[in-house]
Order: sequence, then C-alpha cells, then structure tokens
Amino acid sequence: GNAFEVVDEGGELVRVRFQEFLQNFYETVTTYVTQTAEDDAQDGNNIQQQLLYPYIDQAAEISQRQTRAQSHRTGFESSHADMDDFDLFPFNSTICVNFRHLLSYDPDLADAIESEYVRFEPYLRRATKEFILSNHPELDPSNDGGGGGGHSRNQVRTYFVALYNAPTVLPVRALRTGTIGRFTSVSGTVTRTSDVRPELLVGSFRCRKCGLLAPDILQQYHLTRPALCRNPRCQNRNPSEFHLEIRAGGGGGDSGGSEFVDWQRLRVQENADEIPPGSMPRTIDVVVRNEMVERAKAGDRVVLTGSLVVIPDGNALARAGDPARASATYAGARAGREAATGGGGGVRGLAALGVRELTYRTCFVACCVVPSDMAERVKRSGDESDLDDNYKVNLMFQLGNGVSGWGGDH
Repeated sequence: GNAFEVVDEGGELVRVRFQEFLQNFYETVTTYVTQTAEDDAQDGNNIQQQLLYPYIDQAAEISQRQTRAQSHRTGFESSHADMDDFDLFPFNSTICVNFRHLLSYDPDLADAIESEYVRFEPYLRRATKEFILSNHPELDPSNDGGGGGGHSRNQVRTYFVALYNAPTVLPVRALRTGTIGRFTSVSGTVTRTSDVRPELLVGSFRCRKCGLLAPDILQQYHLTRPALCRNPRCQNRNPSEFHLEIRAGGGGGDSGGSEFVDWQRLRVQENADEIPPGSMPRTIDVVVRNEMVERAKAGDRVVLTGSLVVIPDGNALARAGDPARASATYAGARAGREAATGGGGGVRGLAALGVRELTYRTCFVACCVVPSDMAERVKRSGDESDLDDNYKVNLMFQLGNGVSGWGGDH
C-alpha cells in the first residue's frame, strides 16, 4: 500500500494547549517601593502590583542572545561588557518551565504530560519553537531578508523545554518499570561525565531510487530510517537505499537537512543519605541534551527531571563466545538448536539489529539539570505563601536565564 503520515491527534492538542500556556500564563507580583522621607513618614511603603509574563520575557531574552550571537558571527564589534553578559546567560534555545505553573494553569495538560511525557515531548518542542518564532519572527531561518535586512540568518533550528520543580522527587532506587515514559524527577550525585558528542535528533533521508526526500524522521535512540518511500511509483522498502541528508536547510523548497544536538552521558549515584543500611548504592545512566550538557560535574548533587526510557543494549548483544556478526548459516544453526531446546529467550527479528538476541536496559533522559540546593529553594518559593515576591521573581529569572555556576564555569 501507499505510505501515508499518521497524525497523533492527542499530541497536536497538547502542542496547541502548551503554546497557549506559554503565551498567556502570568503571575501577579507585589513590590514594595520605599518613598521619600516626607512620604515615608505619612504612609510608609508604597505597594505596587504588576503582571509578570515569565515565558514571554524568556522568549525576549532568547531573541536578544541569538541576535547578539549573530552579530558576533558576522564580525560586528562589541564591548567587553556585552561579551561578559553573553557568557553569563548561555541559554539560546531553551525555555525553562516551572511545572507548578503548568499545574495551576491547565491541570489536564499537566496530567497528560506527566503520564505520557515521552510521547508528547516532541510536541512540546514544536510548541516552544512556534511560540518563540511567533513572538520574534526575525529568528525564523526561513525569513531570509524578509524585512530584517538579512538579519534573520539564524542558525538555531531546534528549541527545547526544560521542565523543573516536579511535585515529587524520587531517589535513584525508586526508578522502576512503573515510571517508564512518565515525567519524573530524581535526585542523586554525579560520579562520572562523558565527552560531549553529536546526536541525530530528527533525520531527513533521501531515496536513492527516486530522489524523494523523507523529512522529519524522529529518531528512536538508534538510526531510524524510513520503512517505505512515500513515492507511490517507487515503493522502496530497503532501508539501505535511504541516505541521510546532513544539509542544514535554509533555502530552496525542501525543509531539508537533519537536526543534530549535543548530548552527554552522566553516571548518577543515589545520595549517601538515601542508601538503606547494609545496601550498595544504586547508579543509573543519564543522558542530557543541547544546552544542559556540561551543567554538572563529578561530585555535584543534582535534581534531574525527565523520563526513564528503555533502549536496546548494543553491548550485551555480542556476548562472550558469540560472534559479533550475524550470518544466514549461523542464524539457521542457532534457530535449530533453540527449537530443540524449547527456545532461548529474547525478542528476535529486528532488521536494524540483525538476528541476535535483543537485550534492553534503562536510561534516564533528562530535560533539566538543577543543583539540589537550588531545587530546594524553588520548592520553598512555591510552598511558602509569605515569601517575598521579589525573591520569587529573581529566582525565576535565575532559572530562566541560566545562572552562572550551574555545575560549570560560565
């Protein structure tokens, strides 16, 4: 049959409502302004209230940083003070969202994201991109010269959402199969970090038989090629006949190009005060992406928000004594032995992994990395109603702008 695109109606609804949340959420902030000495003697402090739109303000900050970065790339001179400011606020493509804001604004949306975070995460990123570009069209890479005088040659194509301040924080030991795919927050101590490497996030593949482009193929933790060419006259079903388009788009009729992001693996161990007596500490691999890389170093106590996922364990596929390749004769002999012994466990038949046994392992994919002390301060700011509102505003912008010293020397 012909290839056709399946639309996730639930995901599209989440995208629309999350974009509305980013656009419309506000907080009423009370400030206390001290008057002059004469007025102070009469009525003391003057109380003022104003509406704060934190995510519109973050979008404006992102626009300023990207414009400043573009001016540096095109050779415009800037003062040392501007460069210091640029280093202090490193988030160019990430909006930090307080999950409690989402709970108070749209509980149904928050519940949907919490229960099926892995399913809806790509739609949250799309909503964030549409929200930023709708408020700041000069950042759209497709608007070359469109009223901006060539100012829109922007290199940022992917935007991320960093959700923080989840209602509950779990220890590493509590991550079980019941949390797979759900929005979760976990605390632990970083013991090891890897180098920063590129990851293919969304791939565009071109059919070698007919030349038709298959854009926006979401990667599933390994290289995921199209299963079928969309051209009804071609019907190419051979994955090896699709080659990756690495061109970064920005011209022509095709959206073209693949999206790569930085990623880093952290090894996180449960905190010393959370280990039961007589037990060994548990550890888990954590993957961070984009601007969350290099935010933590070994020895840091952090709170991670994201989701526990299950991925194929490639290292366990080549067991001791088994060849690292799969051949037809080897597969046939092995199948005959297992048929005589009642079968040998494991899922088989995945074309991407050959005929070897498929072994899984769990990994935590984090969208936000926050030091434990800062996470505690954020939680207190939401729980204590008598807390000074100025402190809440400053704390919000610290998280939104990327505070200096988040596990790295920025």
